[in-house]
Amino acid sequence: KALADGVDAILKTLGGGPLIFNLGHGITPETPVAHVEAMVKMVRSHR
Repeated sequence: KALADGVDAILKTLGGGPLIFNLGHGITPETPVAHVEAMVKMVRSHR
């Protein structure tokens, strides 16, 4: 839920135009791959 809320807040704030959602900032080696996959899916499905 926290991941979805965070992604949604970013997309609502900055999603009005072209946006590069950079995965390189703040993702540590300990980040579960499933979380990264979920974030990518949320960003790609946002319209």
